[in-house]
Amino acid sequence: MRKIAAMALMLGISVLIAETVSAASISTRVRILEKKVRKHDQAIRANSHGLKQQRKKVEGVDKKIRHLSGRVDQLEKALKAIHKPKQDKRYTYP
Repeated sequence: MRKIAAMALMLGISVLIAETVSAASISTRVRILEKKVRKHDQAIRANSHGLKQQRKKVEGVDKKIRHLSGRVDQLEKALKAIHKPKQDKRYTYP
């Protein structure tokens, strides 16, 4: 009877140790996974911040280009007006 009780006790202890080791292994895996997720989250946030900065810069340059394009159009119109003499319509043949 003592042998059976001792064997049952040993079996119970071994099961408890196996569960503890398994739980420790799982918590270690979870901790490692959380660390990797945190690292990737920081990288994603840094990339999104960089993209926002680039987008702002591109929008500013685009605004400047539109403004300069408008100025060029105005200057072209003014240049055409200077080179095209006005005709006196009083002396045209009807």
